[in-house]
Amino acid sequence: MIKFNIPSRYLLATLFVGLFLGCKSETPDNEVDNIFKNLKDNQAKFIFKLDGEDFYKTESIFDGHLEIYPTTFSLGSFDQFESNVMIHFGGNDIFKNRPMKIPLRIENGHTSPVMFGRIRDKKNNLGDGY
Repeated sequence: MIKFNIPSRYLLATLFVGLFLGCKSETPDNEVDNIFKNLKDNQAKFIFKLDGEDFYKTESIFDGHLEIYPTTFSLGSFDQFESNVMIHFGGNDIFKNRPMKIPLRIENGHTSPVMFGRIRDKKNNLGDGY
């Protein structure tokens, strides 16, 4: 297992800004900087848009568990509304190049499932997940 001696908020924020916002960001850089500055240790922010609408509430702040091994990267994270994000990348030499870029599909021996969900109606136990 690889251990880091940096606050996890920096690792998580950098990772998710790079992975998700960096792909095709409609969020201005100053807004991303403001989000990053307001995160505390062990917090992360996810911004997903589906059909132009925010998937998570703007006040959602995530925390969770991160494991990094030589051939895998796993993250499980929940917010205060029981929404979740799960990411797992695996394969040989996935950390060889930096920044780490891994397609979100099976390609060249790498697997990279991503799952995100939210509770829509807690009383009736209904939610959305992808």
